Amino acid sequence: MARILAVLGTNRRGGFTASVLKTACAGAEEVEGVETEIACLARYNFKPCLSSFWCARNGGLGCVLPDDMGERGEGSLFKKVAAAHGMLLATPVHTWGPSALAHMFWERLYPFLYSDGLNGMPFASMACATNQGFQRQAVEEMSKWAFCRSVLYLGGLAAHVMDAEKVHEAARALGRRVGEAARADEIEGRKTFGDEEKFAYFTDKPWKALDPYLDNVTDGSFQIEGSLPDRALNDGVFRKPEAIELVGQARAAFARVLVLRDKGELEEANRVLTQASAYWTRATWKEYVEDYVSKRDDVEPYREMPDEGV
Repeated sequence: MARILAVLGTNRRGGFTASVLKTACAGAEEVEGVETEIACLARYNFKPCLSSFWCARNGGLGCVLPDDMGERGEGSLFKKVAAAHGMLLATPVHTWGPSALAHMFWERLYPFLYSDGLNGMPFASMACATNQGFQRQAVEEMSKWAFCRSVLYLGGLAAHVMDAEKVHEAARALGRRVGEAARADEIEGRKTFGDEEKFAYFTDKPWKALDPYLDNVTDGSFQIEGSLPDRALNDGVFRKPEAIELVGQARAAFARVLVLRDKGELEEANRVLTQASAYWTRATWKEYVEDYVSKRDDVEPYREMPDEGV
């Protein structure tokens, strides 16, 4: 059987969000050979990530914290994620975004970056709102989470209670879509993303990497001069020779991305952004993270290096 873990990011097990998640589960179970399990996060004992990097030092085998998302990979909720062929995540809209429970759960999936265990897993999210809404912004945020964990993002449902009937129809269809993908995941094996494939895949999703990444790395200027890699290279704040070399490669790649974006060549801009991001990740890892994480030589950042230069 293909197993779908349906994660409920609220304690209100009889509320609107829970009802939408149950409908999505019903849609998934319309697919022969699919079973779902609802995990109400409020029933589990787990805390935020404490940045110990135990998972990095141990190949993503799990988290060392003594809770349901830890126990060195034996935590009850962690094991449910690891065993799933697909996942649904439903959250109410709190503070105009996903709930703290949902965010904390997703944050604790960090070990999977090092095991690559979620790469390509079928996934969909639901943000359920009343009052002013902001369900669309919550869906966009969870799309970004999906990108960061390299899951196969199959859709996000922005749901307001005023549209309850249409919302439940959409939830059933979305659940069925995840069910079909989860069944394929079980039968055919998981199809994973390389970095370039992932950046391309998310170009039509609610959260798109290109502009947010460039906004961040250029401090909002969308100019290479004065950007983070430009200042890292020219202000002498990086000390390690290998990191400095990588920063130079990152700066050149980001400069190329900005030119391509300005020309409207977005497909190629996303491709080169993959390379720029890999160089920048490695550079900052070497300069700031590596010594803190471990003295061992076999601990690597989670980003693969590009196959070719820019």
